[in-house]
Amino acid sequence: MAFCISDIPSLFDGWARIRHAIRVYHKEISENQGNDVVTNVASNVVTNVTSNEDKVIALLRQDGKMTAKVLAASLGLTQRQVQRILANLKERNKIIRHGASKNGYWEVTD
Repeated sequence: MAFCISDIPSLFDGWARIRHAIRVYHKEISENQGNDVVTNVASNVVTNVTSNEDKVIALLRQDGKMTAKVLAASLGLTQRQVQRILANLKERNKIIRHGASKNGYWEVTD
């Protein structure tokens, strides 16, 4: 593709308009969505954790003998994530473990 010397100013004009449009777009995005990444991440984490806790409680209400491994497979989480959720729920007295780890069951205390 060949360019004439007379085309050069219009090429630079085009790039300037593109750069300006990108700056305006980024400014609008940051003004509309908020630029605080920490707040956005924290909000998403709280929502997901609360949602996962509610799902674990619902499953344990149906079958208190479910293991962390079965809960993890049911929810699409890792076994370690479910163990943390169970520990958190136990600490807040939302669930109680009765019996041994192999023969016991979970009781939801709402």
